[in-house]
Amino acid sequence: MVREAAHHEGPIIEIGTLFGFTTQLMAACKRPGQKLITIDNFSWNPFALPTADHREFTQRSLHYCLKHADVTLFEGMSKAFFKDYAGPPPALIFIDAAHDYESVKRDIQMGLGSAPKVLSGHDYNEISPGLVKAVTETLGKVYVRGCVWSVSSQCAN
Repeated sequence: MVREAAHHEGPIIEIGTLFGFTTQLMAACKRPGQKLITIDNFSWNPFALPTADHREFTQRSLHYCLKHADVTLFEGMSKAFFKDYAGPPPALIFIDAAHDYESVKRDIQMGLGSAPKVLSGHDYNEISPGLVKAVTETLGKVYVRGCVWSVSSQCAN
């Protein structure tokens, strides 16, 4: 999806940074000079690290990307980010934050409001039934490879 997004103007927006490992992969695959904005509020991680430790680990993990690869880390909720976002339509929005039905549906709807060329996300599988339901109800048929789902904005319902 990132390589497809490289053919479009606009930034890549990742909702849900966690530790920044997917962010690093996307930074390596995106078009040079293309902005990548990653969003996280550091409220959850699988190791129950305190927020400050989670933030510091992620910032260290992303150090090179933040300094040299046009990556920006937005600390906060996706709702706050999209409320103030005034940039061009994103080339790609990648959703991998909360996996419950309401959160995923909200992230999809906010993402669609910014008119991305490609909308995608992670963990489309039986372990995340709320996510699958939100994606299917909101977008209809999506392309799934492994557990990554995607749809171009022209295909969304």
